[in-house]
Amino acid sequence: MDARSLRRRAATRLRVRLEQARAQALTLRFAGVRVHPRARLARGVRVDVAPGGRLVLGPCAVAGGTVIEVGPAGRLELLGDFVGPGSVVVARRSVRVGPGTLVAEMCVLRDSDHARASDGTIDPVAHDSAPVTVGAHCWLGARVTVLKGVSLGDGSTAGAGAVITRDVAAGSTVVGVPARALGGDGG
Repeated sequence: MDARSLRRRAATRLRVRLEQARAQALTLRFAGVRVHPRARLARGVRVDVAPGGRLVLGPCAVAGGTVIEVGPAGRLELLGDFVGPGSVVVARRSVRVGPGTLVAEMCVLRDSDHARASDGTIDPVAHDSAPVTVGAHCWLGARVTVLKGVSLGDGSTAGAGAVITRDVAAGSTVVGVPARALGGDGG
């Protein structure tokens, strides 16, 4: 192995260690946070866990520009393998991303919407929430949006740009706005 390759490998190892240290630092910054030793946060990831919120960060890599927010009564379990750059994950109640799941760039996973006041106006503070579950070994293509109250079964795939408004069956593929199952598989 030449000197250039050795320097490149050393730089990669250093970057991985820095990303792991960044992830571990969350346990010092916020109460209610558990971080796997192999979890990695790239530079530019914004994390906010409100007092009373719970964050479980599994052995995943989170790319730069990602926003992770957990509300005061929220629980976020991010157990997947990768979250792409510019993604947004918001848990006011409950969001769970299963092991082995890959989330591409600029995806949005959100378990709440702003509530409407009795006069029909949108309340800037109150939220209507319902749990979001993304099963194990799923793939969310670029710019997928997963809305409140939705479950994606194990091994399912969401095509780029899909807006998922209802449950997705295990092993199925959905595409479009709103997302619909491809071919004969469930959704």
